Amino acid sequence: MDLTHRPRRLRQDRVRGLVSETSLEPSDLIAPVFVDATTDERIPIESMPGHERVPIEEIVTRVEAVLETGVEAIMLFGIPESKDPEGSRAWAEDGVIQEALRRVTSETDAYVITDVSSASTPTTATAGRSRKSCEPTAAPSRRMCPRANRR
Repeated sequence: MDLTHRPRRLRQDRVRGLVSETSLEPSDLIAPVFVDATTDERIPIESMPGHERVPIEEIVTRVEAVLETGVEAIMLFGIPESKDPEGSRAWAEDGVIQEALRRVTSETDAYVITDVSSASTPTTATAGRSRKSCEPTAAPSRRMCPRANRR
C-alpha cells in the first residue's frame, strides 16, 4: 500500500457523524424534581446529593433553578398528603402532581413529564396495581386499569 497518498473517501460528513465522539449537552437530560405535599420546607434527599423534596409552594422556584443549568425537561415525582387503599390521590383533581403540573406549566417553559404512582399505603411493598384491583368489580381502579372497562 502506498502511504504517501491518503484516500479522502471516508472524510464525508455521513461517516464522520457515525464515528465521531458522543456529545452530551444539558438539554439532552431530564432532571427529577420531587414535590412533597406533606412539608413546608425543602428536605434534602440523602441518597441523591443535590436533590431535595420541595413543598408545592416552591416548585416553580426549583424548576427555574433547573432551567438555569440548561436542562430543559423535568420529571415530577410527588409525595401526596395522604394515601388510601385505592391510591386515589394519583387521579385526584387536587393531587400534588396535578397542582405542581399546573403551576410549572403556567409559569415556566419547562418540558414536563409526570410520574403517576398508585401505591396505596405506606406498607405496600410494590408500586402499581395488583391483578385483583384491576377486576371489573373494583370501581375506583377503572381509571388505572383500562381492561376493567371491557365486558
